[in-house]
Amino acid sequence: MAAHPHDMQAIELLSSDGTTVFPADAMGYRTEDGFLVLGYDYDDATFYLNNGTTRTHGEITFNSFLVPPSKPLPMPAVGRYVTCAVLGDCRVDQISNAAALVRSATRSAVMLPVALTPLQATCVIDVGTLSVLLPDNTAYVLKGIKANGGTMGLIDHIVGLLNTRCGVKISNEAKFYERAELGMLCALRHVRSCGRLLLEVRGNISYTSSDHAPADADGIIFTTAISAVTHSTAMDFLALNPWMLPCTLDDVFDRLGFCKHGAPPDYALVRTPYVLNGAGKLMLVSHMPDCAREPVTVPADMLVHGIRLMRVTARTGGEYSMCYDNGDHCEIVCPTDLHVVYKQLENVAYLCTVIGKHNVREMLPDCPDTLLMERFGSAYDDKTGIYTSA
Repeated sequence: MAAHPHDMQAIELLSSDGTTVFPADAMGYRTEDGFLVLGYDYDDATFYLNNGTTRTHGEITFNSFLVPPSKPLPMPAVGRYVTCAVLGDCRVDQISNAAALVRSATRSAVMLPVALTPLQATCVIDVGTLSVLLPDNTAYVLKGIKANGGTMGLIDHIVGLLNTRCGVKISNEAKFYERAELGMLCALRHVRSCGRLLLEVRGNISYTSSDHAPADADGIIFTTAISAVTHSTAMDFLALNPWMLPCTLDDVFDRLGFCKHGAPPDYALVRTPYVLNGAGKLMLVSHMPDCAREPVTVPADMLVHGIRLMRVTARTGGEYSMCYDNGDHCEIVCPTDLHVVYKQLENVAYLCTVIGKHNVREMLPDCPDTLLMERFGSAYDDKTGIYTSA
């Protein structure tokens, strides 16, 4: 295997008979306590063993005798997309007689081919809205993205789109993370079809012109990173609180406390299944499926939990449905109109800015306790129903 730029790759390791081996050439070796080396991670200088553990460059030595395979090991082709238990989805960048150099969204590693499973060409990823946050605090929002080849196939497709249509060149060494809740970055491993995805790029980028905005990029929106994040957060909030609809994007931003000066509401960044109606308000477009089962009536708290657990789906016009494991649908009916309750809750929250104790449960007898706790936080006593404003 050719040398890799990471420093530890050039430092040889000892075998039990005093001979040495480079880390990337130790695939298929066994450690002195008998475990098979499946892979070597360049970024962490870490070896993956077949007992599910890892050892660092300084913690490992090898048996002197490497048993060669009786015939050449079947290797995935260069450029092929594969998946791996320890790295997630990868792309094969290089092969040798005994191992393959693979690239995941955040790592480079050399792996034994037995640790790699080729991804089928039918493994299609469909992402409704995909935001790519770049290191210079700009972002591109792409809608209706489809790609083959798992996570790395998706990344290669995005990198190609931004390069050819927007003049953005992302370095080969760049790393791609998912921006999860509370701003946490998670390494991409197995991305599959989803409604939205926020990718954050860490690495070098350049532009083919001084004008960052795409010249001809239908379906690609150029914006700031903070705007992409705030709008995605707003859409996520609506998904968890569909009773807020119909409302304006301003309403959602106000509810979340976003500073609209830094990232003003932009309806171009609204994602499906939300649309803007003629009155300038957001509406949910998700029609009720054919229901094979009788409607089920649930209390308001159970409906809220069903939405939060994604067991219940909000539908157009304030309706709800649930899908059973066998594919049957049923309508979910709640005697409490949560849209009315939500408006009452916001009015009460405004009134309770006055310093003192407020019995909000008495003021909002139909409001689920879950919504009260979320709205008033730790200053709300769920045992007494009292909110203390300081």
